[in-house]
Amino acid sequence: MSENYIMETKKINCAIVGLGRIGSTLEFDRKREKPASHAGVISAHKECVLSSGCDIDEAKCSNFKNDWNCPDCYTSLSQMLENHRIDILHIATPPETHKNILEKAIESKIPVIIVEKPVSDNLKDAVKIEKMSLKSDSRIIVNHERRYTQQTERIKKNINECRYGKLLSINSKMYMGRKRSLESMIYDDGTHIIDLINYLSGGCLRIDDITGSEKEGHVSVYAHCSEIYIQMEFARGREYLLFETDLSFEKGRIISGNGYYDEFESRESPYYENFYSLMNKDVNFSTSGYFIRMFEDAVRCFKDPGLVPVSDITDGVNAVRIINEIIRKI
Repeated sequence: MSENYIMETKKINCAIVGLGRIGSTLEFDRKREKPASHAGVISAHKECVLSSGCDIDEAKCSNFKNDWNCPDCYTSLSQMLENHRIDILHIATPPETHKNILEKAIESKIPVIIVEKPVSDNLKDAVKIEKMSLKSDSRIIVNHERRYTQQTERIKKNINECRYGKLLSINSKMYMGRKRSLESMIYDDGTHIIDLINYLSGGCLRIDDITGSEKEGHVSVYAHCSEIYIQMEFARGREYLLFETDLSFEKGRIISGNGYYDEFESRESPYYENFYSLMNKDVNFSTSGYFIRMFEDAVRCFKDPGLVPVSDITDGVNAVRIINEIIRKI
């Protein structure tokens, strides 16, 4: 440990590696639900302090210090780890850099590490990361943020309590702009759909068939988990963003997307004799809480070393495994 080791406050000390969009600047998107970045969520939490940041880009470091009044910012991760006692480390760098950063973080015995999805840009490194972490005292939270929303919590509760009977099928769609490749879409953003379905269906997602191609700009994935039928659709060429999950139950239906949520239950039909129809229930959410609830999970894990994160390293590896299988076939 360096003689220049910086003594921190009694608060939970947080640091960020990667000071770009998700690390910092998305907080300044006026339309996004706040907090919308790692820096934003740390600053919003009364028990935590943003003690340091790190990025290889000096300009980003300078901007970060000014934007967040952060006293220390480094272009060297090793120097930051040497100079600071870090309780929670946030990794917001590209997926191909995660393995090396996580190795250093685990060697530094950081208690809780939050890493952006996907865990890695390849399955081999993702598995290595998992093995490293399981042999250490560090716990890794993968920021599959949609697991943490109030909407997902309600859906999961409805499933577990059989509120609408058995879950029979899940149909998810992700549409994005014209320029991105399908491979990029699925790795960078489709991971949310894949992880969410795996979470809601019980973690046993198995792929049956894949149709479409990169050239066509459209891929449909047919899968199952136990007796639940699953379809995932990824497509470019739309002039709008769509992220939607449609769950069909014996006695109801739930549709959850970016900015909307609808819940329906089967009731005696007002339209036809001797039939039942789906009737919309009055369920509203003012916010999703996606980022703050993820971070609260990290804080709980720091306080209680026995807790298992809602989205842990094994969940992250499972998502990469499924992504890898899809990518190989398109």
